[in-house]
Amino acid sequence: MNIFAVDIKLDDLKIETVTKGVEDTGVHKFHFVVIHQGVLEKLGKTDADNLLKNTAISGARWKVVDSGRGVPTALMKEARFLEISTLLKFLNEYDKHGLVQNLFASRHPKNGGDQNGGHSAI
Repeated sequence: MNIFAVDIKLDDLKIETVTKGVEDTGVHKFHFVVIHQGVLEKLGKTDADNLLKNTAISGARWKVVDSGRGVPTALMKEARFLEISTLLKFLNEYDKHGLVQNLFASRHPKNGGDQNGGHSAI
C-alpha cells in the first residue's frame, strides 16, 4: 500500500486541479482517499460531489474526510471521518501502520450523512 500526497495550491483550487494532481501520481486504483473538509467546502457542493463520485478519486475503496472542526454535520453516505490531529500524528511520525489502522477504523458519522449526500457548510 502506497501513500501519496497531492500538493494543491489553494488559490488554484478547482476540480480539474485536484483531479490532475491525483492522476499525476500514476496510480489508478486507491484503497483510501483522504480529503480535507475545507477543500470540499471551497470546491462547493456540486464540484465536491462530482470530485468524489465521478473522477479518479471515485475509484477509491474508502473515502475519508478529515477536519479539525469536529465531525461534519453532513457527509456523503460512503464517506468516513477522521480527526485531522490523528492523521497528522501518524504522518509526522512516519507511522504507516498506525495510519492505515486508523483509516480502516474510521467510521461513518452517526447521522449517516444527509438525505441528499451533501456536505456541511457548502
